[in-house]
Amino acid sequence: IDQQDTLKDQYSYDGDDFLAFDDANMQWVAPVVQAQPTKRKWDGVQILNQYTKGYLEKE
Repeated sequence: IDQQDTLKDQYSYDGDDFLAFDDANMQWVAPVVQAQPTKRKWDGVQILNQYTKGYLEKE
């Protein structure tokens, strides 16, 4: 993987983007209002964010 490649952990629902992990800021991005409750919940679990960032960097 070179500097231009981007690693992503993202989720879709019914063909639309739902949640994506921003590894630079170690938080989830919710492009739709329906994802806000999940974003708040997942952002509150610091170990999940650390695990996700580590997983993306090592894969």
